[in-house]
Amino acid sequence: MKKAGRAAGLSEGKYLTMGVKESDDIVLWAKEIVQNDENAQIVLHGISMGAATVVMTTAKHPQNVVAAVEDCGYTSAYDMFTNQLDVIFGLPEFPIMTCVDIVSGIKTGVKVSDAAPIKSVPGIKVPIMFIHGTADKHLLADFAH
Repeated sequence: MKKAGRAAGLSEGKYLTMGVKESDDIVLWAKEIVQNDENAQIVLHGISMGAATVVMTTAKHPQNVVAAVEDCGYTSAYDMFTNQLDVIFGLPEFPIMTCVDIVSGIKTGVKVSDAAPIKSVPGIKVPIMFIHGTADKHLLADFAH
């Protein structure tokens, strides 16, 4: 039976961590693949949160990963949520996001601010293709730096 992602289906975990712990899961899956085929060449692909997870995973240099595709991910979950607070509710970052960061750290062991794929980009050593649309201007600018 195929396992679903973290906190879904038959998998472990109660909470999603916006790619932080999920990236560790993918490193373990790559190791499992290599145990079954030491010559495997693995390409990672993810969309949205999966794309952010792929970026964070690739920077951890999992075995036999030769390339990755990041399709419409985010640069920082904290920044993304802060933007949505403003756009949808007209609310400021402080004190809401500070509280969210603290509570998520307590409940999941991972703060929302830890989910920042942009910080992983310099550590990536394999080719990675970034796919974004024209509406993602702020994200493209972040990755260009």
